[in-house]
Amino acid sequence: SSNTKKSKPTPANPLSKDEVQDRVSKETEALDRSESDFLKMGEELAKIGEIPDICAEQFSDLMKLTPPKIKDMLKGAWLPLEGTKQRLVIRLVRFLNEWTPSAADMEIFKAAGMVAEAPTKRLRG
Repeated sequence: SSNTKKSKPTPANPLSKDEVQDRVSKETEALDRSESDFLKMGEELAKIGEIPDICAEQFSDLMKLTPPKIKDMLKGAWLPLEGTKQRLVIRLVRFLNEWTPSAADMEIFKAAGMVAEAPTKRLRG
């Protein structure tokens, strides 16, 4: 097989939340946690409801990875790859925490023909 730098193909089946979480943990465990600008950003995003309150640190860790690594994880879960690095990280954090796509992402998910409704527990009427 040639060793050209091609991005990994999209897997035949999307990775589960737990499989993606394992990859995130492996990629982020060696990071220097002293860098706090991203943490502040994560806390701001949590305040406005873009990411879960408990996820500011996860957001901060992911922001320290390169965009190709983040896209690789998104691709593994069959999530859209459009947007800024911050948008990609928000998308990943929301996926890992079983949140529906953000309002900003809804259009991308619809355009990609992805079901926008996450499998949330629906109340039976």
